[in-house]
Amino acid sequence: MKIIYEQLRAAGNKPRFHGAGFIQLYIGDARRLHIWHPDFPAIIKDGVIHDHNFDMHSKVIFGKLNHVAYEFEKCEGGPRSMWNVAAKADASQSGEGEAGLLKLVGSYEMVAGSEYHFRAKEFHEIIAGGLTVTLMRKKVVHKDHWPRAIAFGDGPPGNAFPLAPPHTEEALWQGIKEGIECIKA
Repeated sequence: MKIIYEQLRAAGNKPRFHGAGFIQLYIGDARRLHIWHPDFPAIIKDGVIHDHNFDMHSKVIFGKLNHVAYEFEKCEGGPRSMWNVAAKADASQSGEGEAGLLKLVGSYEMVAGSEYHFRAKEFHEIIAGGLTVTLMRKKVVHKDHWPRAIAFGDGPPGNAFPLAPPHTEEALWQGIKEGIECIKA
């Protein structure tokens, strides 16, 4: 699979920084290029563990990552809290956080060429091992499900899409270019 930087840039889509520490570039409605780059570390601690309202398929194109899956068990007085969140700039959390426990389901190392499927409504986080590039494709969207994030304690999680992003669009494009250059190498 050849990804050409100039073609991506000319397509008119704008990259955005995800506060969990990666760059997202939409390629059409259902596909996203994700790049974890050492120059773009996470800016949030809470909210990195999250779920989606869509099933997904992802392929590691370059680098490696650790995909960690969790279950959230509601219980009064638990050390974590679960919140509904919106995936847009300056999005506020809705409702009250629900207390509970986070349980590890599994941890899976993925290297270039690895593919994985992940269902909506299941919690996960991605930990990249250096510069890593993936291509993610949305599958079935569950419109009845609002995405959720897990926070430490009872306060809301950090906002993954702050109104004032910490990186310029040009800096994000430079990160994308460096990721794509690794694929070509």
